[in-house]
Amino acid sequence: MWLNMATGNSFIFPGLVLSGGIAVFYVIAVLFGAPIFSQFYETMLWSTLMSSLIFIPCLTLLQWTPNEWTETLLFIKSRYTMRQFYCAVNAIAVLTGSWIGAAVLLLDWDTQWKAWPIPCCIGSLLGGVVSLLIVIMRRLFW
Repeated sequence: MWLNMATGNSFIFPGLVLSGGIAVFYVIAVLFGAPIFSQFYETMLWSTLMSSLIFIPCLTLLQWTPNEWTETLLFIKSRYTMRQFYCAVNAIAVLTGSWIGAAVLLLDWDTQWKAWPIPCCIGSLLGGVVSLLIVIMRRLFW
């Protein structure tokens, strides 16, 4: 079975998840106003970063069942395990960080660091760091 990690052929599902995530984030970026062809590589870079930051932790921490992924990433459950909590908080923080980073794009584009997708990439990376801090605080104090 291609979902069995013991066989060594477990690269198909993660590859499909990451590729699908890249495609979805690319479409989302274009729908929010990113250039389709003129900055294709930059948009693809952002899509790859977002897909990696959100889905690689989920691939490593969650079981590969659609039910667990749906419950975790759509925030259906009322109580999470620590792994599910990290994946959910990570997804929220990375998306929020990238969205906050996009606010810089509205400012003057004359400087190099304000060009697409640098602020969104920095915001999503900072969102990932914030999610790690939130999970550490929850682990220590709750």
